[in-house]
Amino acid sequence: VYAIDARNHGESPWNDEITFDILAEDQHDFLTQHNIRKAVYIGHSMGGRTALTLALTHPEKVDKLIVEDMSLMDFRPSNRGPILYLAQLLQEALEQIPRDVDEATAKQAIVEYMKPLFAGNTKASSKDFKFDLDMIPLKKENGHYVWKTNLKVIEDWLKTDKIRQTLRGVYMGDALFIYGTESFFKVDEDPRIPKFFPQATKLGFEGLLLYQQKTTTWLSMS
Repeated sequence: VYAIDARNHGESPWNDEITFDILAEDQHDFLTQHNIRKAVYIGHSMGGRTALTLALTHPEKVDKLIVEDMSLMDFRPSNRGPILYLAQLLQEALEQIPRDVDEATAKQAIVEYMKPLFAGNTKASSKDFKFDLDMIPLKKENGHYVWKTNLKVIEDWLKTDKIRQTLRGVYMGDALFIYGTESFFKVDEDPRIPKFFPQATKLGFEGLLLYQQKTTTWLSMS
């Protein structure tokens, strides 16, 4: 099992070039370099869209797909508001971290800032939101906590038409789409999914942030 950091994320190199097609080619290169003939892909959000793109461009390399909280929606300008807001929110969250605290305290400060904002967009109250601190990708640089993500490059990408895709091909393998009913991506309403993934199955659960809020359920479905 490989857990791969996408470019501009985690321990992978940062690069000014990023599109879903480029991200998918990074995955194809990884499979080639590791002599992996075919793989089962599990991806969340951007990682899910990357896996979907790989399945359409190199279907012979993808055995099955499990995609969480991502559709095939067209990221035209009118659709980008919520994800640009999230990018802004992530930047603001860093400013809530007190000076000279350990990593666990820093992560908890971010959680306390973000919980009511997420809850405000759902039927849940902020006390119902529980976050696994291990899933919050922070690191310390020059005495300050920063995201393990090249947020500037990603935010710039979100603001341009480079985030839009011309979808081609059809993937005939099994594809499971897991989503929250309150997710911005509206997986259950996306007409593109059956068009490009005829064998797709959708599983919806109340709420959003399933990988954080319904971890046990998510893993049992996967």
